[in-house]
Amino acid sequence: MTKNNHFFRNEWKRIAVIFILGILVAVIQVFEPQVTSKIVVSLNNWKTALVLAGISFILGMSSAIFSAVRNRIEIRCKTAISKDIKMDVARHLINSTSTSIKKYGNSERLTSIVCEGDNLVERNFLLARQCLSIITGIFILIYTAIVSWQMFLVFLFGVVIMFFYLKKSMKLLSNKKEKHKTATEGTRNIIREAIDGVFDIKGQLLGSNLKKLFESSINVENSTNVEENDAVEKNNVVTSFFLQGFLLVFFVIGILLINFKQLSAEELITLFLYKNYLLTFVSSVFRAGQFCSDISVSKNRINEVLKYRSVLEKDLYGSHHIDIGEIKGNLSIKGVTVNIEDRTILDNISVDIKSNTFVGIVGQGGCGKSTLLKVLSHDIIPDDGAVMLDGININEYNEYSLKCAIRHAPQTPFVFSMTVRENLQMANSKASEKDLWNALEYADAVDFVKELENGLDTVINRSTLSGSQLQRLALARIPLRNSKIVLLDEATSAMDNITQSRIMSTLKKVTKNHTIIMVAHRIHILKDSDVILYMQNGKIVDKGSYSDLYNRNTSFRKLADEG
Repeated sequence: MTKNNHFFRNEWKRIAVIFILGILVAVIQVFEPQVTSKIVVSLNNWKTALVLAGISFILGMSSAIFSAVRNRIEIRCKTAISKDIKMDVARHLINSTSTSIKKYGNSERLTSIVCEGDNLVERNFLLARQCLSIITGIFILIYTAIVSWQMFLVFLFGVVIMFFYLKKSMKLLSNKKEKHKTATEGTRNIIREAIDGVFDIKGQLLGSNLKKLFESSINVENSTNVEENDAVEKNNVVTSFFLQGFLLVFFVIGILLINFKQLSAEELITLFLYKNYLLTFVSSVFRAGQFCSDISVSKNRINEVLKYRSVLEKDLYGSHHIDIGEIKGNLSIKGVTVNIEDRTILDNISVDIKSNTFVGIVGQGGCGKSTLLKVLSHDIIPDDGAVMLDGININEYNEYSLKCAIRHAPQTPFVFSMTVRENLQMANSKASEKDLWNALEYADAVDFVKELENGLDTVINRSTLSGSQLQRLALARIPLRNSKIVLLDEATSAMDNITQSRIMSTLKKVTKNHTIIMVAHRIHILKDSDVILYMQNGKIVDKGSYSDLYNRNTSFRKLADEG
């Protein structure tokens, strides 16, 4: 588990102070009952009693102050450690290569892993507190053994019985709680799905059956809730019964020992005041085991992400690092083959793409167009063949360099629930106001952004913008990132013909400095491209300008006319 131990080492000074203060509080807790018992037996000597009361007051105030200071330092320490863990986990997750993250099918689990830092830190500090309680309990048992071996046996017997009872009862309570949680989640899922499918429910008259299902789920939820509460109350009664029985045995044996002069009244009072600490000792032993298990789970989940290969780690993949200014943008695809689930998606593809050209890729759906772009962006590693960038196999570049050199804009872009300005500055945090408006002009997005309520400072999300607007914002990020090669996968599919034409004209202009490779379903938008690659069944079957392909290739002409 050493992967995340360094987060705690970074805060070792605060942790040391917290530990020292915890020890001081524990020592005071051990001495307070002894002072209290002396006050009780010294009531006939009021001066001594007052002095002892003053000492008790000082001990109590000191304990309160030490605890308050410890809590203040602890919350700051936990916050700092948790922040470091979450930032590191998020960094690895956000910048993980596609092959690292592919095994996860949903974002909820990954989101929970990012937030696992809170659980890890909290459990570690709770474990530390339980350890202090255990140490305090051990000292009390040692003190009891020194004072009276008979009372030590009483305490020890009580501790053992209470431990095994708690172990059994807490397991039962945990099962009841988990059962109720599952039932509650089932009811919530029905509600969520009913809201999502409200139109189908009304249109197909599914309401009556859904009502019965909902009622059944609520009945199960209520039943499990009653079972959980009954188990809690039963546990409280049994615990109280045990405690009262323990006190009865404690006082009977204590009184007999006093009668036989083997124990003093002061010692009996002290041991009586220690009983609560021993109960805490029992629960601390039990909880410490639970926290250790929880910590192990949290560490494994966090390490699961920390071991991901990250595109920010320049030496983790490939060894060749380049600066953006060094990239010319010449691509050469040599015999690339990609097989997915025993199906050949790309079949021995070879083609050269010169720098500063506008290349279109077309073909029927499923012919491998998008897969080819993913190979070029290194999101998919081919089973055979190689992709060369400026004469160097892209496998020899570290992934950080590749992501800087090659910009991949998918068909369905993502925008964050933040302002337009912040979304654009995700591509370049140093972009000025002028840079942002130039980028929007590049993507033919100036007009619609100006029409938004607060312009650049309007908060947006995927539901507030149309598909065309989303794609134009995604395209606006391109000039803000100085990538030499731009891969566009149906990046204008949601736009009308007029908007598409304006954007295609702009894209053609930027090929003076960039290599643009674009997959398009509407072939006519690629009329001004330098070359078009026509694909069928995972192969490039023809290439040339739009007019050349249209005149000589009948299948291309048919596809173009349909678009």
